[in-house]
Amino acid sequence: MSELNEKAVEAKVEELKGEESFDLADVLKGASYPTDEVSIFLNGEKAHELNANLEEISELSRQALQYTAGNNGGVADSPEKEDLDEQISELEIRQRLLIADVLKSRLTFTVRGAAPEQWKLIIKKWTRKSKKAEDIEDEQERIDWANEKIDAELLAKTIVKIVDANGKVQKSGITQEKIESLRGTVLQSEFAKLLEAANTLTFANGLFHNAIASDSAFLSEHSAVLDNAGISS
Repeated sequence: MSELNEKAVEAKVEELKGEESFDLADVLKGASYPTDEVSIFLNGEKAHELNANLEEISELSRQALQYTAGNNGGVADSPEKEDLDEQISELEIRQRLLIADVLKSRLTFTVRGAAPEQWKLIIKKWTRKSKKAEDIEDEQERIDWANEKIDAELLAKTIVKIVDANGKVQKSGITQEKIESLRGTVLQSEFAKLLEAANTLTFANGLFHNAIASDSAFLSEHSAVLDNAGISS
């Protein structure tokens, strides 16, 4: 080896000695996933009554408007408006009671996104089991059954804690069976809130891009790196 090559090798060795190293496994321990809070309500009966109550108040308020002074050609409200206002007041009292009843049934879930590999394993597991479910003959029923199992296990693994309306907390024992029981109890629209949160947090595409793009100084300083990473603005 020539003297020139030897010096080049020695220089490279010294350069490598000066570089700091790290263990990828240790770095990955710091990976985290986004969390969010979702509230659902169990008292569907009172919620339905509350919606009807709000609609009735809205309709009576619309009717009362035509009897107000200025709209009816007079200088004072018509007697009809007084009657409508009285009905509205009674409905508003009922409204406050209904809201209180609905809020008493609130459960607040803290949901965290799942690791992509974890999600893939859940899908593979229940897809495989659905093919072996001999008691389910219809193919669509097999797919629906598997999807429900996937949803339940995903939620069981992504729900960090549950807080009831009184502030009591459950952090452990959130099992797939309990999630399936929840699905069979609450209104479909309420359960859908949980599924949407879990899926949104698990597949938070563009999360880092949006965070970085909001910092124009950072974006400008590191534009070349971002371009190479495929997340340029």
